Amino acid sequence: MKISVVIVEDDPMVADIHSKYVSSLAGFTVITVLENGQDAIDYLLEHDVDLVILDIFMPIKNGIDVLNTIKTEQLPVDVITITAAKEHDTVNTCLRSGVFDYILKPFAFSRLEQALQNYQQKFIARKNIGEKYQQQQIDLMLNFAAEETTLELPKGIQEFTLKKICTTLKSSPVPLSAAEAASESGISRVTARRYLEYLLEISRVTLEPQYAPVGRPVNRYRYR
Repeated sequence: MKISVVIVEDDPMVADIHSKYVSSLAGFTVITVLENGQDAIDYLLEHDVDLVILDIFMPIKNGIDVLNTIKTEQLPVDVITITAAKEHDTVNTCLRSGVFDYILKPFAFSRLEQALQNYQQKFIARKNIGEKYQQQQIDLMLNFAAEETTLELPKGIQEFTLKKICTTLKSSPVPLSAAEAASESGISRVTARRYLEYLLEISRVTLEPQYAPVGRPVNRYRYR
């Protein structure tokens, strides 16, 4: 599942750079680029979008107007602002509106990459949560560093095997597939997949789909 992104930026050159960079990251797809706040509002009212990359200073309607509409209409979309606006009132207004991140121009693209990776981690965790949250999952949504806690293990999950697969994931510098985690841990692929799904459910791992030109994506797991 790719994260759908709309870029709202009135400078065509900057918008093109943002679009190419976001599109180059695994798991993201830019579905449209808009040049002012009014176009953004009209689009968001008619389309489902996961994430908006939003400028503040724009013609017709500005980024604050877009944020106000998102809040008033209760649109299920997240926002990362990329703007030159550094005034106290503007920054605080955006933060109170619930933006996921606020990036000042000019910026290093490593900063945007960090913001997108953080968002992707929480997006995937949110999609894999059932009807009710656990405290660790809420902490993750709120950017709190949840401490390791002892959980009551569900039926079919053994502490020894769980620790073994956690150790395997922690020691790997790259995310592992279920097959790789099984091989490294000395357990069956079916067992590894069951434990990985449990770790994903309690937000101890993140899911990083690896997309190929053809075929289904390979799910890879990284320990948090």
